[in-house]
Amino acid sequence: MSKRSDDLAKRSRFRIGEIAVHPDRCAIIKDGVDIHLAELTMTLLVYLAEKYPDRVSRELLLENVWKNTQLDDNPINKAFNELRKKLVDDAINPRYIKTVRSGGYRLIQPPIFEKDYRSFRKRERSWFNGSPYVGLASFDDSHADVFFGRERMREKVLRAMRTQLEDGSRFVLLHGASGSGKTSLLNAGVIPRLTQPGSQEDLRALAIARCDLASAQSGDSLAALAAALATWTLGDR
Repeated sequence: MSKRSDDLAKRSRFRIGEIAVHPDRCAIIKDGVDIHLAELTMTLLVYLAEKYPDRVSRELLLENVWKNTQLDDNPINKAFNELRKKLVDDAINPRYIKTVRSGGYRLIQPPIFEKDYRSFRKRERSWFNGSPYVGLASFDDSHADVFFGRERMREKVLRAMRTQLEDGSRFVLLHGASGSGKTSLLNAGVIPRLTQPGSQEDLRALAIARCDLASAQSGDSLAALAAALATWTLGDR
């Protein structure tokens, strides 16, 4: 990260009560614990903070957070449920986010900004490639922005990678029932976090090779693996 980008990142941070909000890292710090937020969830929190003490209507949220006024209420409901889980907030007896009877939401506790605060909203892209539903197929890296609901498992895989690396091992096995979403988790959840420019992960993927052992001819899995590894060259990342 350049000095200019680093300065902007620091100036974008603020507090809500005892919670430190780091939009540049898509993380909040609560009780000394780093909690990762999806980019859309962080954008939602930043928007609520910047609009405090005003009520934010659903129409404004679709226009300024989702950048798509044609959506229904479902994505808003899911995003607020996710945000409340991360904040450990209760919709009935809220400490951080109030649902307003006249429609919309607002923060309860005033955000504390530094004098040189600068907005830093990471989510600049929206999905306009038709339905993101892929049926029985797997999600790929193009779905990273809309891959939702597997944050806990994604963090578990990344944590396993860090642990193996620290222990001098280079192997992490991800296993599960057929159709449980292992390939989608890697393609749309884990790999984008390790490859996208500007990622704040302490791990970085320099190259990626894929091998479909199910298509190996005559059951020669080693030859298929060797062919895949032959494509494994370092790029300009």
